[in-house]
Amino acid sequence: MYQGQYFINVGTLIVQFLRNGGDMKVSLILLLFFTGISAWASNRPFVSTNVLSDFEEQLKEEVFFYSEKLGLGSDVSIRVNLSLKLPKGFRGTISYQQVGEEKSQVLITLDRRQARSDLLMTLAHEMVHAWQKVKGHLVVLDSKNVRWRCENIALSRMKYEDRPWEKEADEMAIELRRAFLLTQKESMLFII
Repeated sequence: MYQGQYFINVGTLIVQFLRNGGDMKVSLILLLFFTGISAWASNRPFVSTNVLSDFEEQLKEEVFFYSEKLGLGSDVSIRVNLSLKLPKGFRGTISYQQVGEEKSQVLITLDRRQARSDLLMTLAHEMVHAWQKVKGHLVVLDSKNVRWRCENIALSRMKYEDRPWEKEADEMAIELRRAFLLTQKESMLFII
């Protein structure tokens, strides 16, 4: 059974559950549980978004691609939200949480007012930050200090654009996005 068929079967079960008087909260928990199992079984991260359009599929496809390139597997759960409420000057943010010894949760929030191409570049940038945090290269110590590759750094001593983790994220995001776009061009050439 391919993954799409698996989701159709799970979806059918949940619809039947709801029609027979089942609780909506329980059905959402079941859906999250089964999609999590599917992600675990395929060694891909569990990815969800708050986007309800065809753009959601593109976001997920890019998150899966970047996750694979960065070596993030099924032990990482990634949620991408588009928001109008980011602080002024922010194009994206990341929240990282270690859950137990082997699991990680990442929340990426992107400013939805960006042009689509800028938003997707910001996604790649924030995915690099996710990788930095999951791998322990970037550790937030408190609101004023971080540890970057074993060196404690006071944020107030360094301009945003001079921070080495930001430089690395910018450089790697360009390469990730370029690699993703090349795979899209190759698949289009294959179809023709």
